[in-house]
Amino acid sequence: MDRGSMCFDFGVRILFREDWGIVNMKNKLGLPKPKKVSISKLKKKAWDMFSKWVRLSASTNGYVVCITCGARKNYKELQAGHWLPGRHPSVLFDQRQVHPQCYHCNVGLKGNPILYYHYMENKYGKKEMRDLEKLDRQNKQFKPYELEAIYDIYKRKLSELE
Repeated sequence: MDRGSMCFDFGVRILFREDWGIVNMKNKLGLPKPKKVSISKLKKKAWDMFSKWVRLSASTNGYVVCITCGARKNYKELQAGHWLPGRHPSVLFDQRQVHPQCYHCNVGLKGNPILYYHYMENKYGKKEMRDLEKLDRQNKQFKPYELEAIYDIYKRKLSELE
């Protein structure tokens, strides 16, 4: 194409230049291009939905028991605590290692690891715990579509609960 020539396609004007390809893309209607959402924002959005599902799926009439200390509170007052610390991506959304915990156990007692260990041992057994520990050591980087899929899955699961 000649320098400065235009091509109209689906309401988008594209200016070409011989030396460096596409120079400018502007919607003919003046609408802004949709912004890319960052991985951290997508992760937070997916985590919020997953966390709510973890707490609500363990609730009875909206009340949940902390798996480490036994405190019974409204699901909104509890958190989704990880057995393996560090929020590593490979196990961040693994249902086997995320359970309802009160703020005191999850934050104040840093997860209350001794009681959490006993809970995991009783519920899953040592083999499953070793498998989770191996998985925790794997590197994982989320792609945007994976986080969007996680969000959609738990949004659907939440709608089934409510």
